[in-house]
Amino acid sequence: MMRNYLQLFILIFFSLNINAQNLREEIKLKNADFKIYDTDSSEKDLEVTRYQIIDSKGDKLEHIARVFDKKKDKETFLGIYRKNDSEIHFIEFNQTKETPTLDHYVYTPDAKGKLVLVKKEVGLKDYPADLPPKFKNNKPIHPEFVGGDAELNKWVEKNIAPILKKELATKDLVLTLEIDENGTATLQNLSLLSLNSETEKALIAKIKEMPKWNTTIQGYKVTGLAFIPVSKP
Repeated sequence: MMRNYLQLFILIFFSLNINAQNLREEIKLKNADFKIYDTDSSEKDLEVTRYQIIDSKGDKLEHIARVFDKKKDKETFLGIYRKNDSEIHFIEFNQTKETPTLDHYVYTPDAKGKLVLVKKEVGLKDYPADLPPKFKNNKPIHPEFVGGDAELNKWVEKNIAPILKKELATKDLVLTLEIDENGTATLQNLSLLSLNSETEKALIAKIKEMPKWNTTIQGYKVTGLAFIPVSKP
């Protein structure tokens, strides 16, 4: 079964060596105005993008949007946000673990228009049910494998499990796939799987043969990550 996992860190310090600050959007929550920026910075071996939320008084709140570890040559964190008329939600994938984790933070403005943390959930195994906007089944839209989870499981069992037969004899694995807007899947967590070079090549080649995912969902063009557990048949 494909699942998405996330984790979020609240940052109360300002990043150093900021290279760029781009206005992402202007939003209104309970009649309070906010601007959301993307800020990029380099910190040692990391390339970091943060969401920076600024209220009408100039007060700032930051959350990680993406962390790329240049030394490991891989993405280690990925964050997103969602909003409704009164709340803004932040969630983030922590991809440093073999099984990615999910944390969820919810803010709402107080009477003075300052964002206040009103909810915190950590260690979730899937998107929280109250994450806005609420699409079908109360879940945010994301790329879908043609035929759904049942067909995805069949494809993985037929094409991926045989390649990982040796590794699956002693443990279950989780593949992290990034799905681009064209529906093409790319393996992201190869360095965490501890595979020999021959198995790596076979796995990468097979993922390239994977059918295109459906990325037009409910009229929206979407991209995202797919976390696919693989176990011994």
